[in-house]
Amino acid sequence: MPQQLHTEALRALLASRLPALKGLTREEREQLVEAAAGMPRAELLQHIAPPGQWHGLTPLALHVLGDLLDGERWTREQLVAATKRKDRHVREAIEILRHIGFPIVSRSNGDESGYRLTDSAQEIEDYLAREVTPRAMRQHEVEAAMREAARRCRASQYEGAAQPAQLPLMEVA
Repeated sequence: MPQQLHTEALRALLASRLPALKGLTREEREQLVEAAAGMPRAELLQHIAPPGQWHGLTPLALHVLGDLLDGERWTREQLVAATKRKDRHVREAIEILRHIGFPIVSRSNGDESGYRLTDSAQEIEDYLAREVTPRAMRQHEVEAAMREAARRCRASQYEGAAQPAQLPLMEVA
C-alpha cells in the first residue's frame, strides 16, 4: 500500500477510535484534534509517526494510539476504561507503539501522571532519562545476578549438589 494511502487509512481508523464526545460528529472531533495540534490531522500523524512499515499494530494498539492522538495525558485507568481491556493488555499495546517508534512518554506521579503522545524532543529525552535508562540499568543488574546464579548452579553440579535448593545463598545486604 503506498504511504499516502496507508496514512489515509490509518487516519480514518484513528478518527473512529477517538474518545466519543457526546453531541460531536466525527468531523467535529477531528477539528478539535487539529485545532489542539495546530496542524491538519494527517500532517500531525506524518509528523509523529515513525517511517517504514508498522508491523505488529494490533486493533488495541490502534485504539490506544487514537486515544493518545488528542494530545492529552491519559492515565492507564482511563485507557483501560476506554478500550475495555485489561491493564496488562493496554501496557503491552503502549510498548508495541513505542517499539515501532511512536513517541509516547509517561509520568507516574503528580498531576501530570499518564501517557501522552509528544512531538517534543526534550520531553522524549526527559522521559528516557527518568524512566527508561534506570529501568534498563536495573534489568542489566538482574541479568548479572541471574548469570551469577547460573554459574553457581553449574559449579554446584560439579561439587555434587543434587538440587539448586542445596546451593548456599548469597549474603543479602
